[in-house]
Amino acid sequence: MPNIEQLTKGAVPDPIDHRDFAAAPMLSVLPPVDWSKGSGLSRPPLRDQGQADSCVAHAWSYYHQQIKSLEFSRRDLFARIAQQYGAGIRDGGWAIVTQGQQTETELPDPNPETPANMRDKTGIDLTKELDDQEANSFIVPNDVESVAKAIVAYKGVAGGVTGSNEGWHDMTNPRPPQAGESTWGHALYFVDFHIHSDGQKCIIAVTSWPNAGIVEHHIRENYFTSGNTFNPWTLIPKEQQIMPKKFKVNDHGKLGIMILEGFTGTILFADSMAHYTELCDANGIDDTTPTITLP
Repeated sequence: MPNIEQLTKGAVPDPIDHRDFAAAPMLSVLPPVDWSKGSGLSRPPLRDQGQADSCVAHAWSYYHQQIKSLEFSRRDLFARIAQQYGAGIRDGGWAIVTQGQQTETELPDPNPETPANMRDKTGIDLTKELDDQEANSFIVPNDVESVAKAIVAYKGVAGGVTGSNEGWHDMTNPRPPQAGESTWGHALYFVDFHIHSDGQKCIIAVTSWPNAGIVEHHIRENYFTSGNTFNPWTLIPKEQQIMPKKFKVNDHGKLGIMILEGFTGTILFADSMAHYTELCDANGIDDTTPTITLP
């Protein structure tokens, strides 16, 4: 079986884009997760990425399968988002949102998966992708609590980890990279959570390296706090209706309201208490409306 030095990765951190719609305000009104119960989500059947740098397509395809109960073509997604090496995590979600994704039946993945044949666009058909186009994708705060909440609320999270070969010799229970170690990026589908045997909160991801004899990766809280996780994203299916549409907002004592229209929101701040009351009355916001307290 291959070891970590022989396995291909391929996640590239997303460049900053202030147009990204963040899930932080919605997640803040959700109750804390029960770490002892986990998410209750099923694990998708495992697929190995072979020698291809296509982990981003694998992570998003696992995620897409979770919400649609269909197996999706990794090549259909990766060939559209591939960079010279690997792909950005944001790009995988937005490709599904803007164009959709073909199923494995419509466009079978190559065997073996290599960097070249996973970039082959032969057979990619926009008309077949569109019936599995989704509504939106949000970026999630990069901390263990927010990722766990998003797993429950959105049936998973696709995100990245920075790793080192030394830290991933135990691929099921990796540690964050240490100073002086060469690092790489890898994309994962986060599907569950629990309290790890060492007492830390832990996010569980399914693997795209099953041929290495593993089924999942346990990314513990110290991995998040060390700064070695990046770009966690959700995928919102078209038919899913989420969250209340209206919120009160408290930004360190500055009061306002937020109105969600679909999956984008507008915050209106009041310049006085009387103005705040007017905003609430005009928008049907009352004592039962949840409050978002901004950090």
